[in-house]
Amino acid sequence: LKSMYNHVEEVAISFAENGDADKVKDLQDDLTGILELEIKAKVAMDALAAIRMQNNPEELRPMFDTKLQEFKNKQPSVTQHPRHKTSREKFWELLHDGEAMPDQDDELIVHGGDVPDKCPLTMQPFKEPVSNDKEQGGCGHTYERSAIMDYIRNQSRRKRTVPCPVAGCSNHVTEQRLERNVDVEFSQQRRKKKKRGDADDAVDATQIE
Repeated sequence: LKSMYNHVEEVAISFAENGDADKVKDLQDDLTGILELEIKAKVAMDALAAIRMQNNPEELRPMFDTKLQEFKNKQPSVTQHPRHKTSREKFWELLHDGEAMPDQDDELIVHGGDVPDKCPLTMQPFKEPVSNDKEQGGCGHTYERSAIMDYIRNQSRRKRTVPCPVAGCSNHVTEQRLERNVDVEFSQQRRKKKKRGDADDAVDATQIE
């Protein structure tokens, strides 16, 4: 579901860059549907985990239904999902050129926090950013794919577990946990676009002088 979400989001971003708001809206509805499926799957898995020690077959179904409802009630709505918010902000910025969203008083932020722009291993701007996936127990730190793969290979020769290379992080990183970070990719694209725009403005100003 995560890969499906990322793919649909990429298509929606391409439409947003071309100013096609109607197609973005349709794909945004599809993204909401994917997140709803993901939430339902997580709730079901949590309910199953909660009853795994139950040995009485006759009690399994009632207990599962009870736990299912319990976890449903605790689960926030899809509109509160971090990815829903992040995608909505991306589309708005592309379609409205940085104008603040209607429900935001502050300057539009592309991501719900600071978006890294350089790999902690190479100290160079990202080309293919991947993250130590939090949903799989990772720390969420982002690295350049080739750099972190080399790091994992080298460290695994000497250690059973490979520590995250970010200073102060006590988590571990594995190849299986690495997930493509589309938020950092988007941020990099926006930075490049802004630099091109600033360069064009500088050229225009020179020509005017």
